[in-house]
Amino acid sequence: PPLDLIAYPDGIDNIPAPPFVRSTWGIPGKTDTNKGAVAGSVAKAVGNGMKMDIGYFKEDIRGNRKEVLPGDTLSVGDKVIAVYSLWSQENRSFVRVSVPRPAALRPADQLSGMIGGWFRGSSGVYPYCYREVRADRTIYWVDVFPEEKSSLEEEMFVEQEGVFVTPAAEVECMYSSHYRANVDG
Repeated sequence: PPLDLIAYPDGIDNIPAPPFVRSTWGIPGKTDTNKGAVAGSVAKAVGNGMKMDIGYFKEDIRGNRKEVLPGDTLSVGDKVIAVYSLWSQENRSFVRVSVPRPAALRPADQLSGMIGGWFRGSSGVYPYCYREVRADRTIYWVDVFPEEKSSLEEEMFVEQEGVFVTPAAEVECMYSSHYRANVDG
């Protein structure tokens, strides 16, 4: 079908069945019959001059953190802290850090705005940046991204009990897009 039909729900239904099938989101894609997910949807961690890693921690009422491991079940109301650990080979300007949220996690602060400051924490420098909260992700826009280690943290709450998968997050220098990295997802 013409490409402009794909943008509309009726156009998606007109796409021939083999070798394509509908994924769980109604988007055509090749399937992996062993996993039931869209093949190629798993990204491998790569980077060029930058690195990124994400750690999720469940925080109790005393403020103690316990790492959330793959396969752990989260319950409604659990407080989860996401720690985005970043590394850059040198100082960069105009960097975007895009972090899709796992299903059923919602940020405690749902308003966009300026956050951070140039102070050193246990995991590096916490950069001053603009935090843009979207329905499916949080995007951090950093004017001056420091050399070496940096970190960002986001507090979230669980809205539905279950085991969740993290989509691939990425960091990219906007004016030199070859300086970038993403995590496994």
